[in-house]
Amino acid sequence: MTPAPAVAIKDLKIALPPGAERPFAVDGVSFDLLAGEIVCVVGESGSGKSTLARCVARLIEPSAGRILLDGTDIALMPERQLRPLRRRVQVVFQDPYRSLNPRQSVGASITEGPTNFGVTGAAALAKARELMGLVGLDPEALDRLPHQFSGGQRQRLCIARALALEPDLLIADEAVSALDVSVQAQVLDLLDDLRRRLDLAILFITHDLRVAARLCDTVAVMQAGRIVEQGPAAELFASPQHAYTKALFAASPGRRAG
Repeated sequence: MTPAPAVAIKDLKIALPPGAERPFAVDGVSFDLLAGEIVCVVGESGSGKSTLARCVARLIEPSAGRILLDGTDIALMPERQLRPLRRRVQVVFQDPYRSLNPRQSVGASITEGPTNFGVTGAAALAKARELMGLVGLDPEALDRLPHQFSGGQRQRLCIARALALEPDLLIADEAVSALDVSVQAQVLDLLDDLRRRLDLAILFITHDLRVAARLCDTVAVMQAGRIVEQGPAAELFASPQHAYTKALFAASPGRRAG
């Protein structure tokens, strides 16, 4: 029996203002994401992939369509009903240097979300220490400020902060593009390890085909708001069918790397 998806996106649309070059930023996108699976959405700047990610996280509201989180449609759910569900979808953004409060200890950043949802301070701190170890950082460093960590370490901290809420879905929006190549590889390996350990569904947004090839189970190629091709990563990379996908591959240096 095929397992039920952790997240199901059904005909999602996000309208652009009148006069824009196209009517929809996201135009009829559908895909499923299973627990323990990593789906990559790839495409050029302006393709709509980051808008899609923010909509799935309900940071913006769709114009139409459904976002089914374990069977519950959150697409047009009002904020007061949505709040208890927000912990279940967490986002790691592109820039680790702007994602953490520079005046707040990293321990406070990691424990803030759980305590807002009613977890005791002691339990949240114990969880933070556990997560620091899980992402490869010293639990004794929770009292430090963000500037005392490198970019790669800060992105690990952002991942730990997201995981503190025990989400069903982690959205990584260009989460390694600000890092150098060697640090990128470490963070990608961490995400791969976490999805296996935690049975975590990950939606990974990237413009970099090399990153997608290294990490993802399924790839969806997005152009002008639409998914033009999707399928298992190995098959799509071995034999792309759509002209846009072929052009992306042709323009990507060393696409078979990783």
